[in-house]
This record gives sequence, C-alpha cells and structure tokens, in this order.
Amino acid sequence: MGTKPRYIYFDILSIVASLAVIFLHCNGIVHWGPATPHWSQALAVEVAFYWAVPIFFMCSGAKTLAYRDRKDTKAFLVSRMKGIFVPFVAWCIIQYLVRTSGLLNPVPEGWTPSLGHFFNVFMNGQIDGTYWFFFSMLGVTLSMPVLSRLKDHADTMWYLVGAYVLLSGTIAPLFKVLGLPWNGGIAISVAGGYIMYTVLGYLLSQDTKIFAVRGRRLALYGLGALGLAVRYGYTWISSQQAGVLDNALFDYNYLTAILPSVAVFIFFKQVDWDGLLARIHVSAKLVKQVAGLTFGVYLMHYFVLNEIFISHLGMDMTSYAVRLGLPWVIFALCLACSYALNRIPFVRGIVGGWR
Repeated sequence: MGTKPRYIYFDILSIVASLAVIFLHCNGIVHWGPATPHWSQALAVEVAFYWAVPIFFMCSGAKTLAYRDRKDTKAFLVSRMKGIFVPFVAWCIIQYLVRTSGLLNPVPEGWTPSLGHFFNVFMNGQIDGTYWFFFSMLGVTLSMPVLSRLKDHADTMWYLVGAYVLLSGTIAPLFKVLGLPWNGGIAISVAGGYIMYTVLGYLLSQDTKIFAVRGRRLALYGLGALGLAVRYGYTWISSQQAGVLDNALFDYNYLTAILPSVAVFIFFKQVDWDGLLARIHVSAKLVKQVAGLTFGVYLMHYFVLNEIFISHLGMDMTSYAVRLGLPWVIFALCLACSYALNRIPFVRGIVGGWR
C-alpha cells in the first residue's frame, strides 16, 4: 500500500481555520442579540469566519476518503481513534477535574463529581461547548469505511452532494426564512451529519477541471461573498426588527455557509504556496510542524478562553480590542502549550493530531 500524499494547502487551511474558530468563540456576544454593544461588528466576524468548521470536515474527507489505498479499515480506525478521539476523551477528563475542583472558578451549580455525572455531562457536551465537533467527527469516521467505497464513483458522490445542497442547503433555508412549511424528511439522509462536507472536500481536492478555469473560480468567489452578504444582511435586519437574535441562517449545512466554505477551500488550493513561502523565507517544514500542533490548539482554546480569560480574569468580551486581539493571544498560548506537550514522552498522545 502507498503513502498518503501531503499537500501544503491542507496545512495552511488547518492553521487558518484553527485561528478562525478562536475568533468565532471570542465573538460570542453575537448570540446576545442586537441590543449588545458592538453587536453589528461581532456579527461581521461571525459571518466572515463561519467557514472554519466546514473546512475541518472538508480537509478530513480530502485526506482520508481514499484511505484504502494506504491501509486496511482496521488500521485506519485505530489510527483515527488514537490520533483524535483518545485526546478528546483525555481533555474532557482534564477539564472535568479542573472544573469540579474549583481550582480556577467556582464549581458549576449542580455539578457533583462522580463517574455517572461525568458520563452525563460528557455525552451532553457540557464539559466544553466546542466539543460537539468531535462527536460529529466520530460519526463521519465511522461512516468512512462505507464512503471510501465511493472513491472511484465521482458521479455518485457529486449526486450525493448536489442533491443534499439543493434540498437541505437551499430549499429548506429558503422556506424557513419565508415562513413556509418544509418537511425535513425530504432530504438525502446518507449525506447528513457533515457527510456532505466530507465527500465534497474529497471531490474538490481531486478536481482538475471544474475550478481549473480562472473564470469559474472568480464566479465561485463572487458566490461565496454573496453568501456572506445574504447571511449578514438577513440576520442584521431580522434581528433588529425582532429585538433578539434571529439565528435562522446559523446552520453549517445551509447554502450561506456552503458557498463561502467551498470558495475558501478552492482559493487555498490554487495558491502557489511553495513559491509564496519561498519568497517570504518560510519553510514548508515549519508550516507542517505548526499545522500538526493545531489539533492541540482546538482542544485547549475554549478552556483557556472561558475558564481563564472570561471567568477567572473577567475580561470584557464586548470590547473591540479584546475580541479582535485576544484570539491571537489564545492561539499563541495554545500553540506553545501544544508544542511543549508534544515534547514530553507519554504525554504527547493526549495532544493528538489531525489525520
């Protein structure tokens, strides 16, 4: 069996998407509603970086859907569990112990440490609000042995993606904002749970025709910008009228998220990163090393933000400076911690890494 090819744009996307996720979580005041100070600017950040999570699933599909060319299914699943899900569970345990000890902040109301309580808050995603991602990624991983059989059937995969985007990504949200009834059962069920993004990422990574034409890429970028504008415009106007946040378009599987995500993926794919990095004297090896640390950044960033900067230090998250400057600080801190943990034998396993 062969080895997995490594493309530098995957590394760049991992770095940029990890930073984008931190920007999203530092701008959580967008969920407080239009009466919140600086809400319009927070909404702009929310819309501008919403593609980050879809990009993770797209890169995962691009890198792993063809795993059968390199390893058997047992080896693939073991690798995923060791590299992603073992660190996820380990950090859930670490965060649970810190939060129930009262080390940094008062113990959450109603939290009585026990194995049963841990299992309850773990399964309900209450230990870390951002860890829903790993449950979704687990679903995608367990689906990969089936999806991988479609690798040589691009037409089938394009049908799966296209039909899902039409029904769940376009018609469903359109009917929603128009106040019309739509039965959610009318969908491509096998493409749910971020499967669509996973398959789409693989298709786009293999594409040498559709977006090889500059005019098509420009059209895609225009549609991506339109998706951002529609989501911002609708949310701003509707929320101002209602006096509370209208989150009708806060869904990763809607066209307003799909178009920007595809545009970002294609943009990073077509850039001559080798030439660019050479001109700015940055080695591809360094980029690879930083990208390998971003999984640890994702695992730690919300804990650092919520438990330290917000709850312990009491930072004002409505401040422009905090919301736009703090993400860089958290990214750097978590990157340094991830690097340090990776240097310690028998500990580096809890940091894991994207596969």
